[in-house]
Amino acid sequence: MQFLALLTRNTENFADADFAPLLPGEAEQRRTLYAEGSVRQIWNRGDIPGSGMMFEASSDADVRGHLATLPLVK
Repeated sequence: MQFLALLTRNTENFADADFAPLLPGEAEQRRTLYAEGSVRQIWNRGDIPGSGMMFEASSDADVRGHLATLPLVK
């Protein structure tokens, strides 16, 4: 089953400088999830800082587990 996750950065409580050290790890983990087949597609959002991710998973709990591995979600 496919799930679409729309992710946004918490820019009200954190500055861009707070996110910067996490971005390389975020990109690496996204590539890992894609290579494993857990993520089908990733889009950058144009309206606000964030992204959209299309997951292939058997349940929303599986998707939440994958999301929990992302540095910007932790």
